[in-house]
Amino acid sequence: HLLNLSYEWGCTCGADATAAPVMLRVLDWDLPGLGETLCVIRQRGPAGEWWHVGWPGLAGAITVLAPGRFAIAINQPPLPRTRAGAALRRVGARVPGMLADWLAARPAAWRSRALPPAHLLRLLADEAADYDAALARLRDTPLAAGATFTLIGTRPGEAAVIERTPTRHALRGGDRLAATNHWESLPDPGAPRWRESRPRLSAMAALLDRGVPDGLHWLRPPLLNAGTRLAAVMRPAAGRLVLAGYAGERRVSGILTLG
Repeated sequence: HLLNLSYEWGCTCGADATAAPVMLRVLDWDLPGLGETLCVIRQRGPAGEWWHVGWPGLAGAITVLAPGRFAIAINQPPLPRTRAGAALRRVGARVPGMLADWLAARPAAWRSRALPPAHLLRLLADEAADYDAALARLRDTPLAAGATFTLIGTRPGEAAVIERTPTRHALRGGDRLAATNHWESLPDPGAPRWRESRPRLSAMAALLDRGVPDGLHWLRPPLLNAGTRLAAVMRPAAGRLVLAGYAGERRVSGILTLG
């Protein structure tokens, strides 16, 4: 139930599309046990097979590799700021402040008939034939809540970060892109969901500038932190996934390589 109510707290994504695109993915979620129970679930829809990096019982999808088509990951966007949340943060109550902001945003999400972001991602994995089809739907589909999507395809130059509110979007393209938990392109104010959002963005951008490795040796603080639950390298053109589960800064699984 918690997985489906709070599709994630924080994440860091990096995309390099200077050659065959590759995505670096770190998921930070403050629920113990997720690293130990992490799964890769092979699924198939009309557009072909895709790999769901997640947990049984998760109704949507938040990290997806569709071999030969694309890879997509969701980051939580900033929470809308409220007076109650700001007051709690000023006295050092960060988590209660986040809860106040989250509760204030819930009525609009509950009234919406649009898709939750994680459900849109699952539909795309089933139905989207390629990068262009996925990009159009991530950009234009009405959503019940905001999200930041990182998308890569199979050809050089196919990479984008799509920042979404329920009604607006901002698109960032380029050969090297990073995304965390604050808005980079939308002017909306908000409170980042997780720790050190801007330092994590800077660290990922610097890592991409140095060149993307294939393993997981690049995973160091602040990209690795107390909430880290998984790290992955995804290459859709090669159909290759490198993945490990974490409990904070400690790896709690072997390194899985598929493809």
